[in-house]
Amino acid sequence: MKDAEVICRQLDCGFPAQLLRGAHFGEEQGLIRIEEIQCRGNETRIHDCPTLTREHQSCTHSNDIGLVCTGYTGFRLANGSDFCSGRVELQYDNHTLLRLSAGCSGQAEVYYNGTWGSICANSMTETTATVICKQLGCGDKGTIRETNSRLSPDPKWLDFFSCHKHDSTLWQCPSSPWGQNDCTDREEANITCSGSADVRLVNGASPCEGTVEVYHGGEWGTVRHSGWDLNDAAVVCRQLGCGSAVSAQKSAHFGPGSGSVLLSWVECSGSESALMDCGKDEVKQKGYSHIWDSGVICSGFVRLVNGHSLCSGRVEVNLKNTWTSVCDSDFDWQDAEVVCRELDCGAPAVIHRGAHFRQGQGAVSARCGNC
Repeated sequence: MKDAEVICRQLDCGFPAQLLRGAHFGEEQGLIRIEEIQCRGNETRIHDCPTLTREHQSCTHSNDIGLVCTGYTGFRLANGSDFCSGRVELQYDNHTLLRLSAGCSGQAEVYYNGTWGSICANSMTETTATVICKQLGCGDKGTIRETNSRLSPDPKWLDFFSCHKHDSTLWQCPSSPWGQNDCTDREEANITCSGSADVRLVNGASPCEGTVEVYHGGEWGTVRHSGWDLNDAAVVCRQLGCGSAVSAQKSAHFGPGSGSVLLSWVECSGSESALMDCGKDEVKQKGYSHIWDSGVICSGFVRLVNGHSLCSGRVEVNLKNTWTSVCDSDFDWQDAEVVCRELDCGAPAVIHRGAHFRQGQGAVSARCGNC
């Protein structure tokens, strides 16, 4: 499984779901690698793994190994009464692999072996439901309940999911093997998400800055900058867990958002727990230009800079509203797991030392170890 983890990571295909032996996907015609691959599981590429050369081997193409990765690229919720209730859906090569039946709540289903099937509630706790909700961007809390009646004729694919608080995706959580369970018709899992799911920041250099988008009236859209100020920005930053507001941006500073312009003249006192609790005008006439979209820069607490994406780069932390680099002494895999989890970037793939992403310009934090 450690070898499989490296392959799925290298291909940007999520986590291993199943190892398939005996040339499950057909026999290849080329050479067979003689060396025994012995990955530790944290390598970036399969070629980085140690190998053990065997003088004699009897492997034939009938022993070719196959692998199914989760293929995770992003969840969504569909067919719900609101954005934070419904069917969890996982996108992979434009095909849905995991879903909730009603947006951010509903029956949990997975797509496997060409067929949609249920996830069962046996041993599932609110921690598991919360991992799903956070990964979906559907808030910071999930509740789980069994169904009272059969919702669909689906087979039952997965059972006994047991996530821990440090898990960042459902696929990191232990479960029963695919298709092996004792789930009854009344034990199909239903999940309801709640929390800060109606605001997000897009187009920024970190999860704590960008154009403001809100979920309102059944769709995602932007906020017109009329009346937009630091009090409004402070509520957004607090709601997203991004520290304090540094600035309230106007005129699509981070670029235009998606969807329609939904709100205008937002008036927060700064003490509200959610942006939708503030005074606001709903935009009745669609078609406003995105050139007046509102934006926010939050202080945040950690970010990655100079990388190839939001999930790679030099580690910087916010101390007293000043971004500082982190010294690589004592920085270990557990520290990296905390950073990746806080940034909603999954699990760490590799730690680079020695200013791999160029040296920072500000102060240097003395240490970050012992997370």
